[in-house]
Amino acid sequence: MSQPDDTTALTDEAFWDAYWRQLKLPVAADYSRARPYEKEILAVFGRFVDHGAGGRAVEIGGAPGGYLAYIARTFGYEAHAIDSSPVGCGKLKENFQLLDLPVTVYCRDALAGDLSDLPRFDLVYSLGLIEHFANPLPMIRKHVELAKPGGLIVLGLPNFLGLSRPILKLTRPETLGKHNLRTMDVRTWVVFEHELGLEVLFRGYVGGWEPRIYAMRQHDLRSRLVNFPIRAAARVMDSIGPAHRWNSRAWSGYAMGVYRTPGAP
Repeated sequence: MSQPDDTTALTDEAFWDAYWRQLKLPVAADYSRARPYEKEILAVFGRFVDHGAGGRAVEIGGAPGGYLAYIARTFGYEAHAIDSSPVGCGKLKENFQLLDLPVTVYCRDALAGDLSDLPRFDLVYSLGLIEHFANPLPMIRKHVELAKPGGLIVLGLPNFLGLSRPILKLTRPETLGKHNLRTMDVRTWVVFEHELGLEVLFRGYVGGWEPRIYAMRQHDLRSRLVNFPIRAAARVMDSIGPAHRWNSRAWSGYAMGVYRTPGAP
């Protein structure tokens, strides 16, 4: 187990620059067009984020801003994002221009130095961030620092435990090395919840089984042969939408936690 001050990242800026460079825009989460798996993620926000409150939201690791656009449009929140990738920041700004939405982007490493020059936020969230660190606690602490007293924090990340782990070892072994699998076990979250004094509103797995996470990213014959049954299984899951509400650490595709920070009035 890493020491509390260990901020070792399992990815670097070059990795994310290359990742975002190939992204096609615009992208924006939309509940009406989302797959059943994605709707379950959006539903968590719907349960806990106040509609029309006119608050201020920030996504850490925010590129390309698809979920942030959803937050801005659906809940009327002012959109802010922090990202350390220059390419990702550029994509995020371009994405919001194409969507005709205002956004404030802080192109910086959230872990590097003081964040006191930034405003405090009603909603601080990240989706697919904390699992890229050997020890997620320092990054989670930054979420708390950015939140107003009594503010809302949402953490989301993929779940590669259980059934998914051996399948990913076959189809995308390089992916596992870029993720801290321990962060995907929500039973371990009680440690940071206690240390940071967070009120737990929700902690669990969502989205049911999502075969698409196993799809290979190459475009060769082997990848096409492997991806064919994966996509067929995903279509079957989508056709029985309620199946995405059957959740377990053993098979669900996503883990989420929703918290209230200390100091609520």
